[in-house]
Amino acid sequence: MVKRIPREDRGTCGLCDDGAKIIWIRSDQSPKGLFKTLIHELLHAVEAEYGLRIKHEMIYSLETALADLILDNT
Repeated sequence: MVKRIPREDRGTCGLCDDGAKIIWIRSDQSPKGLFKTLIHELLHAVEAEYGLRIKHEMIYSLETALADLILDNT
């Protein structure tokens, strides 16, 4: 986790750098926010690694659904 993300926009919580195969996550989030951001960036990594195209709106929906499913059942 980092305080600042390279090439960060003000509202950016995470970044998946496909070329370097690094996921950056901003550290000033709540625990649930960190987890949701990790899932979001992992979905982008899956897109890059497997040549999938997932609309960004779907990534947001999956991020919330997967985080809630995992957190509610741990």
